[in-house]
Amino acid sequence: IITSGDAGANPLVAVNMLIAVGAIIMVLGFLGCCGAVKESRCMLLLFFIGLLLILLLQVAAGILGATFKSEVCSQLMFDNGWKGLKHWNSTLWHE
Repeated sequence: IITSGDAGANPLVAVNMLIAVGAIIMVLGFLGCCGAVKESRCMLLLFFIGLLLILLLQVAAGILGATFKSEVCSQLMFDNGWKGLKHWNSTLWHE
């Protein structure tokens, strides 16, 4: 579970999530290709169910993003704007 503090503390959370989603989509694509070549109803059904789940998750994420737009924008401004200015140019060249 990702809280609002996690994204600011670890900026690689979003990158890791994108890599994981990309890997899942790649496996689903391979499953669809193999199912089409072998004419396997089971593989094609799993491919369809996987794509349907991804579609439903994207629709849910879009609805949540639209619903909580102001909270997301304010948190992004705080994490990337005000906190970033506090640490701007705060280190010396030769430490």
